[in-house]
Amino acid sequence: MRRSVEALLGLLSGTRPVHVAQEDFDGPHGPLLRQWQAVGFVDPVPSAHPVPGCPYCGEGEPYRVGTRLLCAACRGEVAEHELHAWPVRPEAFLADLTTRLGLRGGLQAVDTHLWQLGTATVRGEAVECFYCPADPLTDPARRRLASYRCVLVLSGPLVVPPAGGQERWVPLVELFDADGAFRTPDLAALILGQATVRFDCETGALFVGGSQAGEVPLWSREYYFLACLAEQLDRYVQYADLKRDVLRHTGGAAGAEEATFCQKLKSRIKEKYVPSIDRLVVTSNKADGYRMRAEG
Repeated sequence: MRRSVEALLGLLSGTRPVHVAQEDFDGPHGPLLRQWQAVGFVDPVPSAHPVPGCPYCGEGEPYRVGTRLLCAACRGEVAEHELHAWPVRPEAFLADLTTRLGLRGGLQAVDTHLWQLGTATVRGEAVECFYCPADPLTDPARRRLASYRCVLVLSGPLVVPPAGGQERWVPLVELFDADGAFRTPDLAALILGQATVRFDCETGALFVGGSQAGEVPLWSREYYFLACLAEQLDRYVQYADLKRDVLRHTGGAAGAEEATFCQKLKSRIKEKYVPSIDRLVVTSNKADGYRMRAEG
């Protein structure tokens, strides 16, 4: 059933109106298509097929002879319902999605490859949610994503998330159960994720689940900054302790105050090595220091 879900989500990725035909209902994706039709994602009323064809040879165009329809290529008789097509309704699907997520602000098309779904509040923080049905992201779309601090992007089945962004990308297929039912997701789990954060001391790479978020140079100040946080994963480490540990391994002097020293290190990591570090290494803003999340 997952293959059917991915196939139907692929229908939402086109830039032109998409239709399904009788052969689609008769094929392996038929059961899910009927589910989608029942909830309004596929129009219940057929219209004229935009590109009618022969179901037998696939080459000729049917033409009418009296009460009969014949293929111009193979002369086979074509049934009337073969000329019907049912429009897929992406906006109905996305409107339902925004309702399930409890988003505010209304659905808006940024361009053909990015929809802005609305705003949610998760643990007191505003999160802007988007849907990216297909590659590539245009420059205006990238600017729109970059204009928000916390962003969730639900993506189509063939989308490859761009490198270097701070958005949380989640394949839309993950919002479907094994039987193909469209479930109401836990928005906090989608945004915060359940992937384990791991720092590889042998390479200096920081991983979120199976994906590498970035890599710092071995034995650098940035390396020992992350290594110290990883040793006390999901616990706050005081700025003074972080600074002391970094200088103990790298030597040198640092006249900057402890918090400033650590903030500059984190900023350098974000700029040069791990763009998503703000999501993985956090502060309480109460002088508690920094904490590396156990899950990112």
